[in-house]
Amino acid sequence: MEKKQERASIFIDGSNLYHNLKRNNIKISFEEIIECLETKREIIGIFYYTAEL
Repeated sequence: MEKKQERASIFIDGSNLYHNLKRNNIKISFEEIIECLETKREIIGIFYYTAEL
């Protein structure tokens, strides 16, 4: 029997990401972030969330 590939979803906290990038003076695109997060698992969803003001 063939082993199924593991799957994963990625959830990005927009406010936390923004403030940490700003504090550390880091400039990065979403594409670069996703490349850093890629794993051997199949990514089935990427969700970016933040609160309304």
